[in-house]
Amino acid sequence: SQVLPIAPLAMTSTQFLSGLVVLVFALALHIIMGMVIVLLGFWFEGAEGLEHFKWVTIALFAGSIAPPALLPHLLQQLIAWLPFKYLYAVPISVWQGSYHLAWSDVGYLVGILALGIVGILGLWRAAAYRYSSAGG
Repeated sequence: SQVLPIAPLAMTSTQFLSGLVVLVFALALHIIMGMVIVLLGFWFEGAEGLEHFKWVTIALFAGSIAPPALLPHLLQQLIAWLPFKYLYAVPISVWQGSYHLAWSDVGYLVGILALGIVGILGLWRAAAYRYSSAGG
């Protein structure tokens, strides 16, 4: 006899591929956020604090602490506008079948990634201008 009957996750191929697409975008978003933190280290002496801020922000807004549906209404509205939900909450919801990825979601993610890349390039130029080295 089973104490906790656990059924295998049944998903369609569309759900699987949609979740995989979101995970690829999530990885790219993680990389972009990490690059921004590293590049901001040229201006902040204690860049560890920025990394901790990133960790707390992602934990709160991405759904790794609690699903966004359990958070207060004001935070849910904020999460709806921010891209962090695509890191954890949306891929899980897609694979569970409770969220269907739309083309507007993909367009939003492409726009966020493009904005992030432009931001990284701008920070890189400014950081390269600020960088100085001495020695041989």
